[in-house]
Amino acid sequence: MKRLSFIVILMSVLCFGVARADVGNNPAQADTVKINRALEFMRENYPEAQYADVYKNFMQDYFGPGHILADTAAAGRYLRRELRETERFDGKPYEPTGFNGNFFRVNLSLIKGGRIGYDDYFSAFTRSVSGIVPLSVETWKAIWEIIDGQILEKGYDYPDMRADRERIFRQLNGGDPVVHHSKRFNDNYSVHYRIISREIFEKELLPLIETGKP
Repeated sequence: MKRLSFIVILMSVLCFGVARADVGNNPAQADTVKINRALEFMRENYPEAQYADVYKNFMQDYFGPGHILADTAAAGRYLRRELRETERFDGKPYEPTGFNGNFFRVNLSLIKGGRIGYDDYFSAFTRSVSGIVPLSVETWKAIWEIIDGQILEKGYDYPDMRADRERIFRQLNGGDPVVHHSKRFNDNYSVHYRIISREIFEKELLPLIETGKP
């Protein structure tokens, strides 16, 4: 996602750090089979992704769209501007985050193509911050270390992996879990989405997508 479209949410995550209560915050609950399935999904669908982009996908599964929308009006303006200025929408219409699938990346193409109404989409997005509880960076780091271990064990290799890996662990050690998509990712994929909770997505948006009648 482009920086313009996500800046409000990223700033709130940076300041607070959050996760939903039901994601399985105990590192011992990290399912390596599901982790590897999610890693393969990224490799198959985004072969140009860097280590940082893989990290971001898993991080969003725990941190969702952010702690609060400090300025809902501004978030709406960013979304409308992105829709107005974007002609190319890569990626799937929707896809789960990480290995828990607690959130979905929901492509803005669904609004652009008339399969979801703007108001329904934006409402689902803003309400996806509810039901969240603090997750310490220390706990998230322990979970990511398990995921990182699978990356190393399976021999996955990504462009600039060493630099990305060092930077991310340096950030985590400093208490900052937030990472942007890499320039390589943004140069290769025109991906535009918002993060929406699985519960809201499956109950409210998926039926609209399936019928095509917002």
